[in-house]
Amino acid sequence: MGKVILLDLDGTIVDSYESVLLATEKSLTHFGIQIPQELHDVTEVGDLLSVASNHLAGHTTLEKFKLVYDSILYANPTKGVYVSASVLKLLSGFKKDGYTLVVLTNKKQEVAEIICNELFPRGVFKFVIGRSTVKPLKPSMHVFDELKKKGIMLDDIDCLIGDSETDIKTASILRVQYIDIRTLINKA
Repeated sequence: MGKVILLDLDGTIVDSYESVLLATEKSLTHFGIQIPQELHDVTEVGDLLSVASNHLAGHTTLEKFKLVYDSILYANPTKGVYVSASVLKLLSGFKKDGYTLVVLTNKKQEVAEIICNELFPRGVFKFVIGRSTVKPLKPSMHVFDELKKKGIMLDDIDCLIGDSETDIKTASILRVQYIDIRTLINKA
């Protein structure tokens, strides 16, 4: 398989802020929850669901909320999702250097696959690994199982490229180097 680079999806290789914000707002509205102002103060994709979850008490569970959220994203997975030219150039360079690229995301598996298949050239990623339930894949020990299912051993992994505390923690669990995507893009 060669050396593997794990890549986070949202905020790292795609800009999905508008898509996630809209799905979060629609999900809150579905449960009759007024959209909190602090939702619009958040700048990181991962923090949108955290803010929303703070307002679910008395309305629904996080699990039910995420089921609705996932179905909203699945209905139109690439709307409001963009890939920058600098990310495409970076990924192309990794491929030319012989790296195997694997997406590792907390986005629902089916949604992540559609995004990667529609927004990236064919064959860029060897695997897209997303969550199969409402529980996040990262950071957790389940990451080991998901990688192993794909035949990826820890010794194969060169680094994890991401943009969040979740990605830093995941790299730590895997005992691999973490690289912030902003560092790579700024160097290019």
